[in-house]
Amino acid sequence: KDIKNLKQNPDILLMQTWGFRIDVNVIRRIKKDFGCKVINIGMDEKHTYWVNGVPEDGTYGLKDVIDIMLTSIPVAIDWFRKENVPCFFFPEASDSNFFFPIDTDKKYDIGLVGENYGIRTEIVEILQKQGFNIKVYGDGWPSGRISPNLINEFYNQCKIVLGVGTIGYCNNLFSLKLRDFDVPMSGAFYLTTFCEELSMLYEEDSEIVMYSDIDEIVSKCAYYLDHDEQRVAIARNGHLRALKDHRYDKRFSELIDAIKCID
Repeated sequence: KDIKNLKQNPDILLMQTWGFRIDVNVIRRIKKDFGCKVINIGMDEKHTYWVNGVPEDGTYGLKDVIDIMLTSIPVAIDWFRKENVPCFFFPEASDSNFFFPIDTDKKYDIGLVGENYGIRTEIVEILQKQGFNIKVYGDGWPSGRISPNLINEFYNQCKIVLGVGTIGYCNNLFSLKLRDFDVPMSGAFYLTTFCEELSMLYEEDSEIVMYSDIDEIVSKCAYYLDHDEQRVAIARNGHLRALKDHRYDKRFSELIDAIKCID
């Protein structure tokens, strides 16, 4: 209904969805009525290319109605291209208007923003037992959610911001997360799960630090809390990398180039 009231026809329909979320016939009708290109942003294709074993419920289910697929999982590029769908690597990004370094006291050794589920519970409990001063926000934690307007300040108040790159309740399946870009953009030191995709975007141990198991989380937190200069230098380098390569304006400039390639 809202589309019918537009003053001009859209050139592009940009969406982030799966087959189970939208009727592909609706997309067909939009394309027929307006002649626009349809672009879908995929996330976590490692477990949403098909959903619960049903191909049509995943991003695969959109293959006949989208003109370009954008994915944060490089291996999925070949999956879509085999279906004759142009597909490009399109990781998340951040915005320096919302995330940026600020001069504030470091109130916490470790900080985490994210819902309480999966291995996160065990990680936080172990870090607390080890005596680290850790503060956690998100659904399911005692402190609850943090206002989006306060997240950048919180990141800057933490000596280490912890990331957990697992997908859902899987402890051996990993993907990019939005915080992989917001935390470095904020200027904070970032410690997160090793992820092949992430190692393509940052220089490990120079711009961010990654871990493979809980023991490494503990040892690396202890090490970098005792080595301030190294921690500050890595945080600075991560911030510079985020500014240079991981801004949304740069991502969408690349998207425009991709659209031109298929015109």
